[in-house]
Amino acid sequence: MEEAKMKVKTDMGLIKSNARKKMERCRNSEDRLISQLEVENQALRKHISAEVNEIIDQAIAKFSAELISNGECNGIRKGRNRNFTQSSGSKIQENGEFKHDPEDTFYEIPLQICHEPVPIRSLRKVSYDGRPANDLSRKSEDTIPDFETILIQVGEFGNYQKILFLAMFLFAFSEAFLYLSQIFITLIPDGHWCKVPQLSNLTIEQRKLLSIPLKDSKYDSCRMYSVNYTDLLRTGITLADPTWPTTECQHGWEYDFSEIPYSTIATELNWVCDQNTLAPWAQASFFCGAIVGGLVFGWIADRFGRVPALVLTNFIGFVFGTMTAFSTTFWQFAVCRFFVGLAFDNCFTMMYIITLEYVGPTWRTFVSNMSIAVFFTLAESLLPWIAYYVANWKWLCIWTSLPLLVGVGIGWIVPESARWLLSQGRVDETISIMRRFEKMNNKHVDEKIYESLKKSCQNLITQDKDQKRYSVLDLFRSARLRNVTCLLIVIWMSISLLFDGHVRQVEHLGLDFFITFTIASATELPADTLLTFTLDKWGRRWYAAATMILSGVFSLMSCSFETGRCFDYN
Repeated sequence: MEEAKMKVKTDMGLIKSNARKKMERCRNSEDRLISQLEVENQALRKHISAEVNEIIDQAIAKFSAELISNGECNGIRKGRNRNFTQSSGSKIQENGEFKHDPEDTFYEIPLQICHEPVPIRSLRKVSYDGRPANDLSRKSEDTIPDFETILIQVGEFGNYQKILFLAMFLFAFSEAFLYLSQIFITLIPDGHWCKVPQLSNLTIEQRKLLSIPLKDSKYDSCRMYSVNYTDLLRTGITLADPTWPTTECQHGWEYDFSEIPYSTIATELNWVCDQNTLAPWAQASFFCGAIVGGLVFGWIADRFGRVPALVLTNFIGFVFGTMTAFSTTFWQFAVCRFFVGLAFDNCFTMMYIITLEYVGPTWRTFVSNMSIAVFFTLAESLLPWIAYYVANWKWLCIWTSLPLLVGVGIGWIVPESARWLLSQGRVDETISIMRRFEKMNNKHVDEKIYESLKKSCQNLITQDKDQKRYSVLDLFRSARLRNVTCLLIVIWMSISLLFDGHVRQVEHLGLDFFITFTIASATELPADTLLTFTLDKWGRRWYAAATMILSGVFSLMSCSFETGRCFDYN
């Protein structure tokens, strides 16, 4: 019995010894495999590519097969990312008999030898800049820098970006003048009344006392007494009888230019009384042009580039803005304003997009908001005083169109959108522009990065040849995109209505029009400045919702004021 026990112990010792030797051989084989692959990986890390990844994968498969074929590790289990473990094949049952044959003991190593090799232990694939990739199945293009990476290296807000930022000053002025100048060239003074040529020798007050009936304790703007004024003057009557018959204005209107110190096209063509809808229709023509311009120049920008669209919009705005000054009829004016509307928004937005594309992510919020807070607000605030001192609607059209002409020249100096160039496969032009940024910003970018970007873009171009081309209609094909698109349309309609109504109703506050317009415009400065320093901290969605709710609440509250009230309390 003792001899049997000793024999069992001896056999167990031999079994364990053999198991340890086999385990050690497997570990040594694995270490050799890792060492060989690491050496090969180090040699290839500087020239990593899709082909190199394939070579590494083949090498892993080759060494995996060799490790198995040497017969040192029986029963290697297939599986990804398994730990190096020993099974308990040497357990003995209570009756002293073996549950498993000791030779069936197996070991798991982290290899998958069926179809595709997988990483061994912590074997890492290294990208061009030495950073580890997640696994060997990742494509090399994932490690190639994108445009944002290169942008950071050439400078996020260097000298070149600052020049572009300052150049937005001119385009912001063009935008503000195009949008708001029509208010000042179609102004109609609140004080206007029927013109009576027979009473031209009398003072204004004497003429109104004799010829204009009262309406709600004010002189009627659209009716006059239908009497023989020559006979009234001959008989010496100077005060009208309220029982006299009245009629519509027969000889035009007179205007009180004490508050609005110049004549406008609306006063020259008498867009009052039964013609009082012509000024709003002319404004509607402008916005119809803006709708068409957004679609047309959006397509031009995608097809021919941002810079051609920028130059063309500024040119059209200048030509038809100047032609507006020579309008003598409503239809001439409306057509000119339609084509001016084509340029509206696009004359600034194209430059806005280009500048933001070349500004790094750290400075993008600052540039996007401060360009409006400073440049657009300054233009808005100056416009009423330009109109006041020019005091001529025709010259106002010409002066407010001049920045657009300068914008045509500057447009040819502005760099084309790099993202658009990349989307068109014009990689060399993109790299050339980035080299200009690099030089102007006194930066240095490794040549390998440009080469990597070029190769990546070429691969993407090859892959995208058979891709479907999308249009605006695709925004409405899927439920999610359709919902987001419709929501954005409603939001922007609300914002536009609120902003436009805000700037147009200041003349009804009962205060000096030019001062109130300046104050209303200046509110852009604190609002956009607040956005600049809080937007990234507080986020976009809830910030937008909160500000829109506040705007709606205060707009409704403004209706309670007696002057310019929204509701008739009588």
